[in-house]
Amino acid sequence: MVMVLLAAGSIPAIRDALILDSASVRAGQLWRLLTAHFVHLRLQHAAVNIAAALALLYWAGLTGQLRTALYFVLLSPLAISAGLLYLAFDWYAGLSGVLHGLLVYLLLKAPLPIRITGLVLLSAKLLWQVNGGGEMTQQVGPVVLHEAHWLGVAAGALAFVVLESGLLMRWRAPPD
Repeated sequence: MVMVLLAAGSIPAIRDALILDSASVRAGQLWRLLTAHFVHLRLQHAAVNIAAALALLYWAGLTGQLRTALYFVLLSPLAISAGLLYLAFDWYAGLSGVLHGLLVYLLLKAPLPIRITGLVLLSAKLLWQVNGGGEMTQQVGPVVLHEAHWLGVAAGALAFVVLESGLLMRWRAPPD
């Protein structure tokens, strides 16, 4: 269902009703905090994100992290949207911030050589984007908000810290 929304979200009428638009959120359209991450500016943008999402979810399944990955995909958009609104962005559409966060979470759970290599490569990619991003970035859509990628990275790291520290276990109600 999410994949259908990702593809359908590139249709202008659907996209316009679901993107993160700060004025609409302030007017009470809170669903946009979540739905903005599942719509795209162009079909090519959606296709790239669908491919990345499938690859990351496959990896999560192989490592026994699929349930956590799905929770992350559903919950992290709220944190990323809040961050984008705090940074005063007027609008946003796309799943790439969530995908960057999921990648960080999975890398932090990976064996050390994969973790180090992956985090170094991701850091280089993020720094490259901040410094212009090159041709490839511009082909996916008219504007890439690297801030969404950084917010996703922060969400992924935070999810790792919270889950690994056992904080959620302490918040559960005691057994009857």
